[in-house]
Amino acid sequence: MANNPLACYRSKSKINYEALRMALYTEDLVQYKENIWRTLETDPVFAHSSKTPALEEQRKITFERVIQLLKHDFLSNEALMENPMRYPAYVSAIGMYDWSLLAKKSLMYEFCSSAIRGSGTKDQAQILEQFQKEQVIGCFCLTEVSHGSNTKAMRTTAKFDVPSQRFILNTPDFQAAKVWSGNLSKTATHAIVFAQLIPANGQSCGLHSFIVPIRDPKTLLPKPRVTIGDMGEKVGLNGLDNGFMIFDHYAIEKSCLLNKLGDVNPQGEYVSPFKDPNRRFGASLGALSSGRTGIMTMANANLHLAIVIAMRYSASRQQFGSNHQGEELSVLEYQAQHCRLMPILASAFVHHVLGMSFFQDFIDFNVLKLSKSEDPAILAAMGMEIHGISSAGKPLTSWTAQQALQECREACGGHGYLKCARLGDLRNDNDANCTYEGDNNVLLQQTSNWLSTLDPTSPSPLGSTSFLERKNELELGSFNFSQESPLNIEDILVVYQMLLTRLIKAFKEVNAKIFSTNGGDKFDARNRSQTFLGKTLSVAFIEHFALKRYHRWLKESQNDLDKLTTDALNNLGLLYGLVHVEQKTSSLLKCGILVRSKDVDRIHEDIIAICLALKNDAIVLTDVLAPSDFILNSSLANFNGDIYTDLEQAFTSDGQCFQRPEYWKNQVDFLRSKL
Repeated sequence: MANNPLACYRSKSKINYEALRMALYTEDLVQYKENIWRTLETDPVFAHSSKTPALEEQRKITFERVIQLLKHDFLSNEALMENPMRYPAYVSAIGMYDWSLLAKKSLMYEFCSSAIRGSGTKDQAQILEQFQKEQVIGCFCLTEVSHGSNTKAMRTTAKFDVPSQRFILNTPDFQAAKVWSGNLSKTATHAIVFAQLIPANGQSCGLHSFIVPIRDPKTLLPKPRVTIGDMGEKVGLNGLDNGFMIFDHYAIEKSCLLNKLGDVNPQGEYVSPFKDPNRRFGASLGALSSGRTGIMTMANANLHLAIVIAMRYSASRQQFGSNHQGEELSVLEYQAQHCRLMPILASAFVHHVLGMSFFQDFIDFNVLKLSKSEDPAILAAMGMEIHGISSAGKPLTSWTAQQALQECREACGGHGYLKCARLGDLRNDNDANCTYEGDNNVLLQQTSNWLSTLDPTSPSPLGSTSFLERKNELELGSFNFSQESPLNIEDILVVYQMLLTRLIKAFKEVNAKIFSTNGGDKFDARNRSQTFLGKTLSVAFIEHFALKRYHRWLKESQNDLDKLTTDALNNLGLLYGLVHVEQKTSSLLKCGILVRSKDVDRIHEDIIAICLALKNDAIVLTDVLAPSDFILNSSLANFNGDIYTDLEQAFTSDGQCFQRPEYWKNQVDFLRSKL
């Protein structure tokens, strides 16, 4: 373009792009991701197609790309030993290219290997080695047709047969069929299967995990007494084959049981290091917390892609204007546009810091568990805190990405609806993040239930609930938003803490009231206190924790950043807090934290002012988040901002662009019939 708007915006910004990128990612992770992206771009196996292939072709291409990824070996043990934070960087680097590819590769090897290491013993050393040598291919089978979130009610059984020293896997009916398992329908040779373990006495000992051979690796045909089917095309992620599986009294070796948490002796008696079945069950599903942490990274990557596309397009797209010479303005200049996009940009930064710092917490927790030197009570509290945070973090990040992708699609107008814009495909692929590894609404109940058990003396190793130490102080008074002095992030954190202490108190009181008047049914009490209390509490909790982590990171990074860059980052954090506080106006009024209408006016005024202040820095800020043009793969958002040339190329690259349709004779015959 003659007067490139993206270049103009970049020239206006005083943000130190390179310093900010290093502060946000670290030099090691920047170089690691860029190496992955350069490799994919120069490897013809990863060349983009302008058309959506047929379902089987998508799956074939995805499998071929998995094989190529294995050759490139980006995720070697040596790379992870050097820096474990390369794992979330790898997830976002590959996922930004194609989420089906990342999901298929992860389920084939990393997820199964992790499950075997976490729940298995030396009895599974051979199969673990086969996974590590890529001699077998895995999938993960937890969900059943009639049960997903209610894992305890799943009905696939594994009965131990003493004479043969084998487990007999059985599916009582189709409702108990394992379903939605990625890689299952066409690819996997082995499956991590969760089933009700039944020892010799016939009494179920609850859900346990097994590593089960399901196909002959030489023919890829299912094993006898194993039926495997394909679920067909999905809304998104169609490079991944999802299937269902039914067992008909299928005998497997005793060593298939991942027996670290529970086992059966040769006499058929159940043995476990856990006296409490609930604790054993929670430990057996520990991999799901890891999965939720990974989904936070995936959703944040989609959030980055969405805002990069929409912001670059909004700066490049020019419409209307108020001067007499007919000069058009970038649509980013209009309040209605920048005020819809800047909060998304703020979320992209805040949630990135949340995701990366929480992944580090997860690594630290597992290191402490292995060291066996930490106080068991602190470890237990840390484990519960990680569960509470991940159960709210996945909903927050996946819903934010979902809403942002829709908003960004609309912000790009009609062109945003094109496949070559990529927003539609991203929206479809991200949608699954809201459901798998736990439905978001159900997960939020896990967090509110945990919060309701805490008091001011409860330990908070990660600091997510340390505000409860000031519970008595925070439960009193209101917050004066209409004060003359400028608001800061710490002010917003105080508002959140005042709200959280009061919501926890109200949640406990309502639960107790329902419990006492309804026959002492704890399940019913929690069920009837979710919509305006439990869910609000969980969402407010995770937003507060996200902003707190961002504020901590900002303070830690100040020595590496100049004042103008720090000011912009501070504005992003303040905007994030204000937007989410504004969304909770009714709760703040009900809890007595807001008492004046002019407080709401002040919030609105500050949101508008901050969005305007960020406008000239927005393109450089999104540049910091952006992958290469090849990975971004959007005709609306290449780095050069030449959207019309790129759109022309997208339109005309199809060989059928200027051709008559194949059915043109049918149309001519129809028209002739009307003469």
